[in-house]
Amino acid sequence: MTKWKSLLCAAAAAYSACALLTGCVGGGSACLAPQPPKTASAQLKFAGRDVPLYEYCGAELPALEGDDSCLAVTKDAIYGIRYMPEEKKYHLQKMRLKDGIITDVEDLGIVRDAPVTSDGTNIYYITRTDEIAMYNGKAAVMSAAPSTNIVRAVFGAADGYTSLRFLAGSDVMRGTLSKEGLKDAKAVLSKDVFGALSNNHSETEENNAFLIWADRDGFYVSTIATHGGMDKDEITPLHFYDPGGRKIRTFACNMDLPSDAEKYPQGERSAIVTRDYVVFYGQGYMRAFAKADGKHVGDVALTLDDRKLSPSGAAADDTNNIYFIHDKTHIYRIDL
Repeated sequence: MTKWKSLLCAAAAAYSACALLTGCVGGGSACLAPQPPKTASAQLKFAGRDVPLYEYCGAELPALEGDDSCLAVTKDAIYGIRYMPEEKKYHLQKMRLKDGIITDVEDLGIVRDAPVTSDGTNIYYITRTDEIAMYNGKAAVMSAAPSTNIVRAVFGAADGYTSLRFLAGSDVMRGTLSKEGLKDAKAVLSKDVFGALSNNHSETEENNAFLIWADRDGFYVSTIATHGGMDKDEITPLHFYDPGGRKIRTFACNMDLPSDAEKYPQGERSAIVTRDYVVFYGQGYMRAFAKADGKHVGDVALTLDDRKLSPSGAAADDTNNIYFIHDKTHIYRIDL
């Protein structure tokens, strides 16, 4: 019996060590996330604790777009979009990973300059207006997708959401994503919601409503609140909806803060959602709020070797890992 206990303990210890290295603690879709590099570039402070900042290095990276697009991740690759000036077109890039190192970069062909999104196994993206592509790591399958410029997969699940570029003229649709596109789709947020706020020249005016993220808890819409041009600063709120389209709460980078908190400059669509946090980001900072209750959790000073990082094109898996582009040719990950 003692021998069996020793063997079981050894096996459990080996499993735990493997789980920690692969990010598979607790199993589930966390096992779909890529491994971090073996060594952190820095330890940064967040909510009274140290959090690691990693850089994915190895093969030379192309210049990646991070304004209208974003990264997407699977267990063995990171995906992003680059602009080819000689063609005046955008191409999808696959950056293969092994042991936290980028081994090579593959060009997967022409795409729209729109978000790339992952369910952890497959990548979805827009090839042209009204067409979604699903890439399974080996080949892409295209499917018709009427009234679709944006697609958002849910990491670790089959759910997905689609819309046109701006929600003032587009319903948010929810369904099941597959190689056949968005199946059994139904409208969960009417275009009338943001249609009524767009350019209404009142204090409630919000423009550029954009489907910025989706996860198991629902979907998220970024806007610019202009207050109808009244004597108020513009803000870029993030609205959180449950999967059925019921509004849960609204977040904003410089609202509901402690009195001594710094006010940061805000960029349009400069936000990402993790398992536990809504995170706003900009040059030299990340600011996190608890998704559950909207309370400010803490800030991260995004500095490395005394230089400020400027994150763009941020993405997440379904833990609290955030992947982002810096200066077009660097990919970082921070584990909050």
